[in-house]
Amino acid sequence: MYKLLVFTISISATTILSGCGTTSDKSKLQQDKMKTTSQFVYSPKGREEFVFNENNGNQNFRNFCKKERICSRTLNFEKYKGMRGYFKVEEPVVEGNWLYWPVVLENGEEYFYMAYKEKYISISGVIPLKEYQASQNFKAIPLVPNSETMLVSFKNSHGVRWYKTNTGKELSQKKVDILNEINSKFNAKPELIESLIDMRVDKDEFENTYTIKASKEIGFAANNYSLTLEIDSKGSLDLTAAIIYTGRSWLFANNYKIAADDYRWESENVAFTRENKGGKVWEFAVMTEDRNIIMLSQKLANADKSTIRILGDKGKYDLILNSVQKNNIKEVYNLYEAFKL
Repeated sequence: MYKLLVFTISISATTILSGCGTTSDKSKLQQDKMKTTSQFVYSPKGREEFVFNENNGNQNFRNFCKKERICSRTLNFEKYKGMRGYFKVEEPVVEGNWLYWPVVLENGEEYFYMAYKEKYISISGVIPLKEYQASQNFKAIPLVPNSETMLVSFKNSHGVRWYKTNTGKELSQKKVDILNEINSKFNAKPELIESLIDMRVDKDEFENTYTIKASKEIGFAANNYSLTLEIDSKGSLDLTAAIIYTGRSWLFANNYKIAADDYRWESENVAFTRENKGGKVWEFAVMTEDRNIIMLSQKLANADKSTIRILGDKGKYDLILNSVQKNNIKEVYNLYEAFKL
């Protein structure tokens, strides 16, 4: 009985030890297998890469579809910002104006990236990797040669490159390009170019002309008197004034009067353009540069009380300029004078 007991214990112990060893080995094998199957190596191999833009205004990333042509979800901004991905192919699947690329992300996820007409559209929130790397390595440069205003960094937001200056301003790539063109073509002083930073500056590519409006110009949204400076390809200056009336009833305007403090002046007949939209009537006239515009703009901008009475066959309207409107006139007029020097 003693021997049998010892034998039984020995067998049991061996079995237990053997069983423990087997369980451990199986567990290790399973873990190794899981690591092998779940492991992902991000390898673009020279294919075009992109980055989920960190400057996407905290908006989720769009146009990444699990199935081609089906995009019912967005990618969480916090999870994906700064993550890289690459296009699996150079040429997309084309469906009308929509383009579809299969893409692979840094975390191993795969999607169809959908874009409209162009690869990098603002709504998606992705930018080329090269563009992202350029922003990280950017060194400060002057706005224009010899300018004290420096472009110190840039970011890409909704498909547009925005520069930040050492004075805290933000300028689009388009505006920086236009300011440098004006500086180069017309040999403008750096200080003059710097004064354009806050102003509305546009270029007509067809006519090769530049138009400049005040920084707080309200446009056609309300009753207004405004100035616009136009510079043609030869550097000639054209200062125009616009009077805008909008309301519920037609005036059938044909001239106007000006009262600037004690000063009074009345125009001859003026051709007003009329439109009817948005439940309102619009009547406006644009006057080209002459001595009256220059003189009247000075009077209106510097008076304590400036009123323009718009007169028509069906009535009249008194446009009383506020401080913003008067400052807008000063801004453009002073710029006109500076360009003439």
